[in-house]
Amino acid sequence: MDLNNLERVLVPIDFSELCFKAIETALSIAPPERIHLLHVTPVASGLAWAAGLHGAADDRARVEIVRIRLERELDGHHLQHAGMHVHVRVGSPSHEIVDFANNTNPDLVIIGSHGRPRGVERLLLMGSVAYSIVRNTHAPVLVVR
Repeated sequence: MDLNNLERVLVPIDFSELCFKAIETALSIAPPERIHLLHVTPVASGLAWAAGLHGAADDRARVEIVRIRLERELDGHHLQHAGMHVHVRVGSPSHEIVDFANNTNPDLVIIGSHGRPRGVERLLLMGSVAYSIVRNTHAPVLVVR
């Protein structure tokens, strides 16, 4: 993999500080127009409500809500974001991120790991979503901590 010629970089986002560190890492190796941000909203849960997505009736509305929040957050972190692609899916984060990655074939996936491992994941020192992506995605994965 040539880091100087990445055409598509996928960065799953959950609005945590680590996801912004992952975006910063992506920006250090690829221009914004080659970066794809993916946010997964859980189905009908308190998390979706807390994220401000509870009132969004359709996918376009969810994408717009995520875009607005993301733009504010990226501006607050002083990260260049014009030209980035924003994608929103509803479902299990692990499943949806792996599915998106395997269907879009990014050159690299960059994900933040919260580092709250359980079981065998403890040996790898990464969170369960990051662990699932590393195990099940066909693309190379860079885990940021």
